Amino acid sequence: MKIDTNIPLPTGKRKKPSKYAWAEPMKVGHSVAFDDMKEANRVYVALRNKFGNKRKWTLQTQEDNSIRIWRKL
Repeated sequence: MKIDTNIPLPTGKRKKPSKYAWAEPMKVGHSVAFDDMKEANRVYVALRNKFGNKRKWTLQTQEDNSIRIWRKL
């Protein structure tokens, strides 16, 4: 075992990155596709809860049976 010195003690808590951090840079009109309706619904609800009234989302099933979530506002 090696003992180290002069290593600073971390301050504060490290925040775990958001599971939906990929949605932060989404602009109005951008969308994301899912193959599974259950997963798409979970993400849709999570995005609505995360962003509240700051952003609006819509979820629709496509002709190829994929499910897509768009950012509306």
